[in-house]
Amino acid sequence: MLLVLPIFLELLYEQDLIRHFKSKNYRIFLKGLGQSILALGLPPLGMGIYLLINKLVTGNWLQFLVYQKEHWKQKFGFFADLLSIHAAKAFRAYVHYAYGIWIPGILLFFFALAMLIFFAGRIRLSYAAFSLLYILISFSPTGLLSGPRYISGMFTLYLLIALLAKKIPLENRWILDFILSFCLFFYSVLFILRFVF
Repeated sequence: MLLVLPIFLELLYEQDLIRHFKSKNYRIFLKGLGQSILALGLPPLGMGIYLLINKLVTGNWLQFLVYQKEHWKQKFGFFADLLSIHAAKAFRAYVHYAYGIWIPGILLFFFALAMLIFFAGRIRLSYAAFSLLYILISFSPTGLLSGPRYISGMFTLYLLIALLAKKIPLENRWILDFILSFCLFFYSVLFILRFVF
């Protein structure tokens, strides 16, 4: 469902429907409108099929929400609440997982948001809108353990990092390589030591 907004923005940007309507090219306008409606209908169709499978298999359209609540203690909440829960766990309880789960989740949330704010004008509007929704929604589950994985799965993050790398002088890019290599090594060690779930 997150794809509806970027698809809509891309259609507005690329299809030029308003120009065709104003210039009375109704045949081209209607053809473009039909294609646009089909494209916008694909994400809700996919979600509808998923909900139908839930209904056919379990008898409940929203059974996946029940499973999330029963097995992982998750429900949909407000992203700021999750960040405060992570901070509390990192500094008060579950300190064992602080470096592997809670602190990286908090840092990556703010890193991705800062990168998006800083480079929003340099990427397509559809990418910026998708990224903002993705960041906020992916950090909305109340029992989230996979925040760093969700953020690292956001394809636009790598476009933003590339824009950041372009701002770093060539002779200093080794610093970025060092940071990324250090993180890879550090979190591999944490994984081996079971500091993550």
